[in-house]
Amino acid sequence: MKTKCRVKHCRGNTKKLNHLYICKICKAAFFHGTYKYGHNGLKDFNNDEVLREELLKSNIRPTKNWQYYVYTIQASWLPGDKKKTLYVGMTGKHPHSRLLDHMTNRKKLAARIFKRKKNRRQVITMLDFEGPMSKKEAIAREKSLAYAHKDNYLVKGGH
Repeated sequence: MKTKCRVKHCRGNTKKLNHLYICKICKAAFFHGTYKYGHNGLKDFNNDEVLREELLKSNIRPTKNWQYYVYTIQASWLPGDKKKTLYVGMTGKHPHSRLLDHMTNRKKLAARIFKRKKNRRQVITMLDFEGPMSKKEAIAREKSLAYAHKDNYLVKGGH
């Protein structure tokens, strides 16, 4: 199945890694909408073994203890909402693993950032990530990235 990039001004072709799609042009990443469902219903992403297996299928490897990443996630509501929300965060995990946490409500704090509205589905796309870097560098970069996007987006995170 061919899927186009979800970034509005890109719409390039994507490379599929299990349920993870990565744009060949802008490098944005997203998980396919059916990623949560296996043959027997909803996958249990709170089970660490199920999560680890899903990440390995998508070619996402664990990171080292000293590695930190800064990432940017865009959230929008379908269809045609005008206001885009951007979340800037820092993680010690691989950014695609952290994206899966946001999407599966694995971490309750991450889930609150992207609240669901009645009868509307939210599209969450990782626009970019930077790293690996030290924790001190990641904290500084997260703040500067959030400040840089405040004019064009409703920015959450970026503490």
